[in-house]
Amino acid sequence: MNKKERLLICIPLFICSFLPLFTLILHPFGYSVSLASYKIFSAVSAIICIASVFRIKESGYNKTTRLFIAFLPLMQLINTVIYVNKSKSALTAVFMAICFISCAVLSQKILLSVKTKIASVITSSLMFLVLVLISFVAVFFGNFSVNTVVKTISSPSKEYYAEVVDSDQGATGGSTVVYIKKSDSVNLLFATIEKAPERAYLGEWREYETMDIYWKDKNTLIINSSEYIINQ
Repeated sequence: MNKKERLLICIPLFICSFLPLFTLILHPFGYSVSLASYKIFSAVSAIICIASVFRIKESGYNKTTRLFIAFLPLMQLINTVIYVNKSKSALTAVFMAICFISCAVLSQKILLSVKTKIASVITSSLMFLVLVLISFVAVFFGNFSVNTVVKTISSPSKEYYAEVVDSDQGATGGSTVVYIKKSDSVNLLFATIEKAPERAYLGEWREYETMDIYWKDKNTLIINSSEYIINQ
């Protein structure tokens, strides 16, 4: 296997594993990762995965490489759950479905025995049904909720900032939520790594219009006369 073929294998693996892997690594430390544009990234991923289907050969790979490629559909299913729930876009769901089908085809190409190919087809089909169901729920029911940032207040030290969010839940009502976020985010051009926000307050819908909110000091936020102290 030459360098070009290795690259063709590594790219789909990177696309499918980047977000789930970083999420898994960063979560225990209280950090999260988000893409600059899930629609654009999913479209590029679909194009690359389709290209890989036509360029990757059926033979010439060792057992380790075959094992990684065989797990591509499962990795892409996890990837799709993250993408669609973050984006809540039908277009993103379509692109991720294309990625999944491409990964399933790649998995079929490198499997050797007939039994493993049949097992792969069955499991991939079941996973695809799960993918469609999750995408349908996220796109058509997830959009009922509209979250709008109405106010941002930086702490005196600029280390933290409070984000007041108007959460409109449609016919079921809504709420006003205040999150505390840290300012030390890392921008990777196509993705952002930042400390997961702390929810400081949950109030009535449109309460932000009369809410009294300000920083008492660098670690204490006052919301309607109540103190919220940041956990260091």
